[in-house]
Amino acid sequence: GLFHLNPLGWGILAAIIATVTMVVLFFAGALIFNRRVGFVACIFYVFSFSQIIFDRHYWGLIFDGLWGLLTLISLNQIIKGNLKYSWLLAGVFFFAFHADLSTLVIYLLTGIVLIVLYFKPNWYNIEKSNKTNALKIGLLSGSAFLLSLLPLVLFDIRHNFSNSKGVLQYIEEVKSGRQGNIPVNVFGALLYLPRVLTRSLFVFGDADLAKQYSYCPQHQTGKLEAVPSLITFLIIGLTGAAFWLGYKKYRVSTLVIFFLFMSTYLGIVFYGIVFRGDLFDHYIVTLLPPFYLLLALFIDELRKYRWPVVVILLLFVFLNLKQLSVASHRFGFQDKLRAVNWAINETGEKDFSLDVIGACFKYNGYRYLFYLAGKEPVKSYVDANFTHLYDRPPSDTHPPLLVVFTNPDEAETEAYQKEYLAYSNKTLKRMNFGHIEVLIVDNSHLDFVGKF
Repeated sequence: GLFHLNPLGWGILAAIIATVTMVVLFFAGALIFNRRVGFVACIFYVFSFSQIIFDRHYWGLIFDGLWGLLTLISLNQIIKGNLKYSWLLAGVFFFAFHADLSTLVIYLLTGIVLIVLYFKPNWYNIEKSNKTNALKIGLLSGSAFLLSLLPLVLFDIRHNFSNSKGVLQYIEEVKSGRQGNIPVNVFGALLYLPRVLTRSLFVFGDADLAKQYSYCPQHQTGKLEAVPSLITFLIIGLTGAAFWLGYKKYRVSTLVIFFLFMSTYLGIVFYGIVFRGDLFDHYIVTLLPPFYLLLALFIDELRKYRWPVVVILLLFVFLNLKQLSVASHRFGFQDKLRAVNWAINETGEKDFSLDVIGACFKYNGYRYLFYLAGKEPVKSYVDANFTHLYDRPPSDTHPPLLVVFTNPDEAETEAYQKEYLAYSNKTLKRMNFGHIEVLIVDNSHLDFVGKF
């Protein structure tokens, strides 16, 4: 298979996609502003530590920046009358939604741009727009999106509406008082966006990759709270100044990016406040390349101050490279491999179950590493979610050995401590690999079966 299914190989594929995104970013900057803007935006994109974290991690979000840029290019050209870009926009509409739901902001952006084109073409310096074309573009894009949903609809019909039930269950949780991870007010949502954008320029606080990728509320909110308020308001001011300068010189391009910011903010308000969803900084990656374009435009307008601008860019590059040079993952890949191989050697030919304990870092791909190593647990803590991917189903009986990996947070919960103590009392062997501890537990009396 591709990269022999090694997880590091997926990082290489992600880097290739990021390179394509960088090329499109330069092309977008050159097309809707000028080449200098495209070049400076690429500097932000290439050296941003936060961006590197997102772009070397292969997941659906890796395509978000690309979809956002292609949408900006398409809409700018459509407004200028180049209707062949309608097909590019339709292609984005067909694929983007299925990469990640955070791309819904570009669907909202397109709706806003086309509505303005239909009712207020003078906003784009157009005396009279062709309303028929605006309708055709909307219908083409909408049809592409609906067509892309057809497999999901058929799947839902054939599987007792499992996806639809999930949506209804979430709505019931909202009605019952579910609370997301940002303050339930517009001001809290307003600060969320500039804090994320500020982090794209420099990651304040702990650069531990385990925390950067964590979905735990304390780490997600902690990352944003670590951003100094003064820097946050400075970024708000710079962004506003960039919009003002851009509007005077590149009206159409700047308006489209402004509508993307507005669409993103509306998405934050509706998902984070109305539907009380958990917001994570990587949900905003669609906006990051356009944000770099906006910053690059601001810098381009100050190009007569050559040396201060060069110093600022060099300082940005230096700070982010320094952060990158010291970044590490608390539960690194090499430690995981060593821990898995040790467990396999210690269990020998005997079957075993697998468990991982930790309030925040349970799902770190251990079972997959056992699969790659050639000896899988007969039962594991992720069977309920991933049995359909296994070559053979989990065993109906519990083996006498249980392999436990501990992935503790800096401050763990009482529940974790109790579980760890229970496993320790039955431990036959143990070994540490960095922050990972592996326990070989005697489960011959079936003391631990609840998770399996």
